[in-house]
Amino acid sequence: MMKDAHRYCDIYLNNQRYRFDAARKVFMSSSGLEPRVVTMDEVERGHVHAALWRAYVVGGVPYYYDEVRDELMRASNPSKRLGVNDYTALIEVGAVSAPRGDVFKAIMDKDRALHERVRRSEERDR
Repeated sequence: MMKDAHRYCDIYLNNQRYRFDAARKVFMSSSGLEPRVVTMDEVERGHVHAALWRAYVVGGVPYYYDEVRDELMRASNPSKRLGVNDYTALIEVGAVSAPRGDVFKAIMDKDRALHERVRRSEERDR
């Protein structure tokens, strides 16, 4: 039993929960909403977005949910956070979503590209 505990861990691929099987080096899903098996090669090539946390989108901006702090932290800048009161109010007005699959990956790619442009611009200005 202890051996199996070290063999598996949960991870989010395109914001959908998968279980990583370290012995087989594959990610497995049981929900039926997505491919049942994703290879490590697909993740390494960037065909899917891999994360340890579930993500939510607020106003087009992706945030990871930090369960320990009960906060949302911006995916491209984790120092920017929304506290429980902030995101609860946003949920109540329908401003928070949890997209998955290709829609989620497109949002993450767009945010990553924007963050990279801002970073390069700040470096030029120095």
